[in-house]
Amino acid sequence: MRGDCWNMPGAEYGFKAAIIGLVTGFITSAAVNTVSLKLDTSGNYIVAIFNLFAIISMLMQFEKMNYWSLSYSLGYFVGISLFGRLFMESWELTLYLMVISIYILQKILKKIGV
Repeated sequence: MRGDCWNMPGAEYGFKAAIIGLVTGFITSAAVNTVSLKLDTSGNYIVAIFNLFAIISMLMQFEKMNYWSLSYSLGYFVGISLFGRLFMESWELTLYLMVISIYILQKILKKIGV
């Protein structure tokens, strides 16, 4: 019997997850920035805390990638590649694409037995 990673949804689900994550993050960021502008100086703390949580969330996402199937990873990569520049800072986009690329390369090498 195959492990759970073999039963994982394919590329279309990875693509959909990337788009949903991008849009959700963008909306949340816009809401936090709007609230922080209304709070004057204390708003800076809210933005700093939000950014910290965003970085933690990104690291947690990277940890989960190890369990994604190759096709799901490819779908996620395509989604981030196509729409990431609309919703992400350039450093976030670069980091995501680098990490996903490394995971995809590892998965391919593992599949071909290298």
